[in-house]
Amino acid sequence: MSFSKTLIAAQAFLLCFTLICPWSALGIDFISVETPDSQLVHRVENECVPTSMFYMFKLGPEPMQDIYKTLPGETDDDKLNAILDRGLDTASDLSGRPLFDPEVGVNRQDFQQWIELMQENTPVSDWPFTTQLLSRLPGEKTPGVFLNRIHRELSGSLQRGVPVMLGVSFDYTDHTEKDFFSIKSHAIVVVGIQKNLRDQEYGFAIEYIDPFSGHTFSAYIHEEMNQNFKAQIFSSLEDSENWTISDDSHSVINRFGQAISSPYLILTGPSIFPDLALNWDHTRNLLVDTMVGLSPTSEAPQP
Repeated sequence: MSFSKTLIAAQAFLLCFTLICPWSALGIDFISVETPDSQLVHRVENECVPTSMFYMFKLGPEPMQDIYKTLPGETDDDKLNAILDRGLDTASDLSGRPLFDPEVGVNRQDFQQWIELMQENTPVSDWPFTTQLLSRLPGEKTPGVFLNRIHRELSGSLQRGVPVMLGVSFDYTDHTEKDFFSIKSHAIVVVGIQKNLRDQEYGFAIEYIDPFSGHTFSAYIHEEMNQNFKAQIFSSLEDSENWTISDDSHSVINRFGQAISSPYLILTGPSIFPDLALNWDHTRNLLVDTMVGLSPTSEAPQP
C-alpha cells in the first residue's frame, strides 16, 4: 500500500475511533451535561445569544428544563421565538435600547440582564448566575494561573449540570502590534469540559453547541505562552458607569474613548466561522472573552 493510502486509512481509523469514544479514548475524563443526539433548533447570525440562553435552559437541571417547557409555543422554534420577543420588548438597563436587536444581536454588557430576565419569577430566581469578563487579572502572570481559574469557573457550573454560555471574538492583528482587535463576535454553549489539568498543561478540551448549526463540536482553550497576548474588546463588567456604547451599538469603549486591552485565552475551534479564513487576509484568532453560568464560588443550589 502506498504511503498516501496508508495515511488516509490511518486518518479514517482515527476519525471513527474518536467519534465512537472521543475523549475517554485519549484518557481524558470529562464533565458533561446530557445532550440529544439529534440536531437542536438553530438560528441565523445575530441570534446566537438568545439561542444560547435557550440551550442553557433546555439542557440544564430539571428546574431549568421546567422553565423551558413552560415557554409559549408547541415547538422549540416557537419557544425560541418567545425568548426573542422578550428581548425585543425589554429595554437594556444600560443603553435603553432593546435587549435584542435583529441588526446587531445582543451587547455583551447586557448578558447579565438577559439571564436575569430568564430567571424572573421562576423556581431558579435565586440561583447565582453570573456574567464574567474572562480577562487575565494583574496577579495571574505566572503561566497556568489564569488558565486554571477560567477552567474552575467553567467546570464549576457544569458540575452542577448547568451549561455555560461563552462569548467568543474573532480578532484581527496586522502582526506589527501585539494587540488584537475584535471584529466579529459569537456565542456558544459549553456542554462538556476536560475534568482535570495535568502539571504544566496550559490548555483544556471542551465540547460545545453552536447556535448557527445546532450541532455539538469539540474545541480547545489554551493560554498564549510566547507573548503578552492582548486584545481590545471592552471595559470591565464592574466598570459599567464608564462605558460608552458606540453608534453601531456593538462595541464599548472607556471614558477616554479607548478600548480596554487585556490578555485573554485563545480558543481553537475550526467549526466556528468556518468560512471566514477563506475571505479574510489574516490569521484566525478566536478569543474567549465572556461567560454566563453558575458561579462556583457561591452557595449555588445542587441539582
